[in-house]
Amino acid sequence: MLGLRQGRAWNLGSFNEFRKFFGLKPYDTFEELNSDPQVADSLRHLYEHPDFVEIYTGLVSEEAKVPMVPGVGIAPTFTISRAVLSDAVALVRGDRFYTIDYNTKSLTNWGYSEVQYNLNIEQGCMISKLILRTLPNWFKTDSIYAHYPMTVPSENRNIMKNLKREQDYSWDRPAYIPPRVNLTSYVGAKYLLERGQEYNVTWGEATGWLFGKGGLEFMLSGDTKLHAQQRQRMSKALYKDNWHQHIKDFYEQITLQLLHQKSFKIAGMNMVDITRDVGNIAHIYFAASVFSLPLKTDDNPHGIYSEQEMYMVLSVIFICIFFDLDPATSFPLRHATRAVAQQLGKIVESNVKSVSMTGLISGIVDKFRENNNPLADYGVHMVRQLLDSGLKEDEVTWSQILPTAGAMVANQAQVVRRRPSPTNLVLSSCD
Repeated sequence: MLGLRQGRAWNLGSFNEFRKFFGLKPYDTFEELNSDPQVADSLRHLYEHPDFVEIYTGLVSEEAKVPMVPGVGIAPTFTISRAVLSDAVALVRGDRFYTIDYNTKSLTNWGYSEVQYNLNIEQGCMISKLILRTLPNWFKTDSIYAHYPMTVPSENRNIMKNLKREQDYSWDRPAYIPPRVNLTSYVGAKYLLERGQEYNVTWGEATGWLFGKGGLEFMLSGDTKLHAQQRQRMSKALYKDNWHQHIKDFYEQITLQLLHQKSFKIAGMNMVDITRDVGNIAHIYFAASVFSLPLKTDDNPHGIYSEQEMYMVLSVIFICIFFDLDPATSFPLRHATRAVAQQLGKIVESNVKSVSMTGLISGIVDKFRENNNPLADYGVHMVRQLLDSGLKEDEVTWSQILPTAGAMVANQAQVVRRRPSPTNLVLSSCD
């Protein structure tokens, strides 16, 4: 009724006049407007002739397009799609921020990246980002209600089952999500730590998403008796005699090695990207040596991942577990991270299975994996110790090696700070 009253108050033209304005053929019969006999007959009784049908009535009673497949989207009436939606498209095409000013100079690098679509996620659909940005405390990041709001959930479930994507979404109805409360005092931290069973860590669900059941059993994914046992296993395998000395010797060796490998001369001066090529990469070598990761180096030319590739994979795992803070970008982040984590995990699991072999073959394989550095007692030896503790190959891979390496590398890299004087001394020693 509001639409009818507003149209009359504004003296709007009839529905057929509206169609003529956009170059569309006016309807001659009510059956052309809608083939449903009941709708056509009702319009006939109310308006007598199609020329008298008001614009609002015509827009909502016109026969809608037949959807080609379930969940196709809007499937509006022809007049709405031809007139109203095309006008909306024209407005977008006439917006300078979508045309001549659609660049990083006008939008900034962050703004330009923020409005980009991702064809790997829902064919580039952006409406979930709009909803999650506007109502961050009402929708889960993977809520089907936010990602496909124009299709009823029951039909959405049928569609996602056919696409084998049902497990990618939460089917819970939207509900208020209380905001996070940050505790920054000693008293607050002590209160939480003393009540581990009552206050759970927030990243347990993320490790489960990335690594499956093994991720849920990761030592930092909870405070149960099982998680305590997992921490004990890793501590026993990791912290051997002279552990601190081994670490010190390893980092001295790898730092000098990387400085020699990565340094270059400009205007007669030695230069090196101390963060990218030394600070970050040293921890990759550490994780690869401790957990026998498939890192491709001069000593291990048969490895699979380059230094930067391994750093990116482990860093994105760290971000997904511990710094997944933006609801609008969480869904693509989690899916991309799970893809690379599963890829790396399958390779690591194959490596663990080969380590678990016994006899002559195992001895031959181990010779190709020995560390020629201060961490020679780790690598395959540590993997075998975890296996000897009673864990299966998949448990060693998904509940121990992958989550620990993912948490370790980026965390240790954050310790490195650029200090001009010590850096200059180190660089001068490369001459």
